Amino acid sequence: MYPIERLLGTYKRYVRNKARPEERNEQGSEPNAKVSIFSQRVRPTGKELMVELPEKELELANWFIFNNCDEIEGFRNEHEELLKEENIENIDQRHMTEFP
Repeated sequence: MYPIERLLGTYKRYVRNKARPEERNEQGSEPNAKVSIFSQRVRPTGKELMVELPEKELELANWFIFNNCDEIEGFRNEHEELLKEENIENIDQRHMTEFP
């Protein structure tokens, strides 16, 4: 390899394509290993606004993410089965408060 090729390769690593950026999850050892909730592409619109959620809403957002993540569906089903074995009447509410 010529020195100029090595130098051009270094410069190429500094340049990013803003129109089609590389996805961070595809740089790992498995090219198709993605977490399903982060696979959607969105573009922000308007001015940035920093908002701090109250603790209750933050817990609800975390629960929503875990409840809709396909990767942990087995754990979610196992927890629901354990609650059913205990003969609990309000399984959904208790599952929401105890899982994860």
